[in-house]
Amino acid sequence: MNSTDQTSGDQSYQELAIKLEALESRVANLEQAGYSANLDNPEVDNDFAGLNFKLKGAGESDLESSIGEYGLAWLGNIVLFFGISFFVQYLQQRELIYMAILLGFLSVGCIFFLAYYFRSSNPFISKVFNLNGYLLLYYVTMRLHFFTDNPIITTKSTGLVLLFLETAVFFYFSIKNLNRLLIGTSVILVAVTAVLSDSTHVMLSAVTLLSMVSLILLYRIGWIRILFLSIGLVYLTYLVWMFGNPLMGNKMGLVSDHQSGYVYFFIVAAIFSLVALLPKNENLYKGNSIIGAIVFNGTGFTFVCSLFILSFFKNDFILLTGSIAVYCLIYSIILQIRSAWKITAALYALFGFVTLSVTFYGIYGFPRAYFLLAIQSLLVVSMAIWFRSRFIVIMNSLLFILLLIIYLATAEQGNLMNISFSIV
Repeated sequence: MNSTDQTSGDQSYQELAIKLEALESRVANLEQAGYSANLDNPEVDNDFAGLNFKLKGAGESDLESSIGEYGLAWLGNIVLFFGISFFVQYLQQRELIYMAILLGFLSVGCIFFLAYYFRSSNPFISKVFNLNGYLLLYYVTMRLHFFTDNPIITTKSTGLVLLFLETAVFFYFSIKNLNRLLIGTSVILVAVTAVLSDSTHVMLSAVTLLSMVSLILLYRIGWIRILFLSIGLVYLTYLVWMFGNPLMGNKMGLVSDHQSGYVYFFIVAAIFSLVALLPKNENLYKGNSIIGAIVFNGTGFTFVCSLFILSFFKNDFILLTGSIAVYCLIYSIILQIRSAWKITAALYALFGFVTLSVTFYGIYGFPRAYFLLAIQSLLVVSMAIWFRSRFIVIMNSLLFILLLIIYLATAEQGNLMNISFSIV
């Protein structure tokens, strides 16, 4: 080999080394960009990132690969779950109770073994197997007492204790592994177990505890979607309870005795209201999400509270609405001083004044209540100036105009009311 050939070979090796270094640098940058994107978006569940099928720009082979790897994994596990559950139910109907339960628990063990076996080679399908195992374990345990003619566990309390213990274990492993899908499933199972209890205090205590857990998860980990799910399930559970829990075979209709259930209801609403005191942390949750959670909680509270009043306190709601008004007004002042989300103070102040209006109506009735309702608008504007809230001013103006229209259209006009409206 002459010197020219040797020089040419050295240059080729150098060019190849430079290209390899450039390729490694590009791969490192892409990996870092993907990691940063996941950090910037805490709502992305890395454990189940395969659920986010990217169809735009993906080739046919990429789409087929995504469907084969993720879609069929889900479909297969769904079929597996229903197949085992139907077979267990069939054996129980044939009075092969112990065989059915034994087969159910053995199936759960096999599914958890598969999840463990695939934990390294296929993490996604391992996590799907885990979810399937949790659901199937809950179902088989539930069939020990509920929805069977010949239960192995004869006392409902024992069956409920087992179900609550299982959901507690689900919560533990879900939080330990930071798995949002499993924690969402656990939240649903708590609500289902509460409904299965068919007992006022057990049902409402369970959802009260659930509201506390969801708030803690939001504060520590920033799982805002879990909070939304919890709010919806909690108020839905209250509706199921108020209508007699028809899901457990009871006759549908409003319960005749509230059994002090409103105490749990107000505690839950107060717990969810604490969201407004959370500090700003854009890495965990967005400001719009916090405001949305507060509005969602207020909507659910208003709807269920209205049913409470119409069902149990139709002629004696003054103390109830007055207490809500005082709480909301005091809490709005606290939020104005301490909350990072200033709009929340305005929301609670407006809700407090609306419930105060209902209280005035309950005390004086129409048309005498119009005088206080008109004067109340001055107090609302005063608080709006203190809060520096244009939102309160606009909403108060609309409510005042609506009140004036109703007064002129329905009530017999009096000098005192006319003067109060004119002053305002």
